[in-house]
Amino acid sequence: IMLSDTDATGVAYAGRLADLALQRLEEALAAAGLDSAAFAAAPAGPAVVRLAVDYRRPARLGQRLAARVACRGLGDSSATFAVALGAVAEAEVV
Repeated sequence: IMLSDTDATGVAYAGRLADLALQRLEEALAAAGLDSAAFAAAPAGPAVVRLAVDYRRPARLGQRLAARVACRGLGDSSATFAVALGAVAEAEVV
């Protein structure tokens, strides 16, 4: 967690943690060979249609968060992913 991620008390903004979760998901998809930029250029490119974040404890300045990304489900037109940011937060992204 960097200084720009935090408020005056050194705690990360909730929105910043959501952003970090989406970045980790994009990195995981790229590592699996799915280029999000190429998909976005397609006529029916991907979009985040739902983002829910459960915040479990404050993330503090200087803290390192190990990310884990898992696919929770595949549908006909969507995929659901879980992105854990250490013990701090878990996002569900559809």
